[in-house]
Amino acid sequence: MSEKNNNFIEQLKAHTKEVYSKDIYVPSLERDVTFYTMTAKHQKMFIHAALDNPILNLIFHEKSYDLIKDLCSEKGLVNNFNIVDKHAILIQLRYHFVSTKYNGKSLTPVINFIKKIKLDLSPKIDEVDGISIQYQLPTIPQEARLLKGYGDTVNFSMNPTDENEIRAIIADSYILELVKHISKVQLVSNKAVVDFNNHSYTHIIKIVDLLGKQVCDKVHNYINDVKSLYDGMYFIKGEEIEINSSLFN
Repeated sequence: MSEKNNNFIEQLKAHTKEVYSKDIYVPSLERDVTFYTMTAKHQKMFIHAALDNPILNLIFHEKSYDLIKDLCSEKGLVNNFNIVDKHAILIQLRYHFVSTKYNGKSLTPVINFIKKIKLDLSPKIDEVDGISIQYQLPTIPQEARLLKGYGDTVNFSMNPTDENEIRAIIADSYILELVKHISKVQLVSNKAVVDFNNHSYTHIIKIVDLLGKQVCDKVHNYINDVKSLYDGMYFIKGEEIEINSSLFN
């Protein structure tokens, strides 16, 4: 009996993949990749993430990475996807498997915009106050590693109400954005360099805490410039598309 049950499960898996797969455009590849449909298993992921901290969304980031790994038909590609890819994929998954609308507004213009995205994946380098700083779009695994490192060092409540705690979370979220986009920091005077990909979150934060404001402003400007290039993916008729668990409601 158990053998028949297992056989049915495998047949159902194959059927689901064959019948409900969709082509999803991945900007960094400039081509479509087949993704399998979301199932009840994946809905459970986002029900879990619905109780996430509303500012940091750490659970959502973890579950969305798991979702992409699970649904992508070309498993070897996923670890090279960057965070723009991630957001583009999640929005398209909603469009194909949840709803073609977002808060009553058609997502079709957003999908058309995504399919025209051309990414500049080359690192950018600036020199400020004797410090050379390299920044670029982080990959999904790089983002996941940093967020896990952060999550392991703090103990914020899921629904913070204390003003001091909320301020601390907002400040941390700002620093996290900087950290995600920095790849290397070098002292120009002696060429001493730190590659953020080879260090723990705790060590990275100690370095970032010592960077001057002008250096941080350069990174922040880079982040804003990148986001401005892809406004068409994040806004629909003036309303921002929130990249969190509500995307899959």
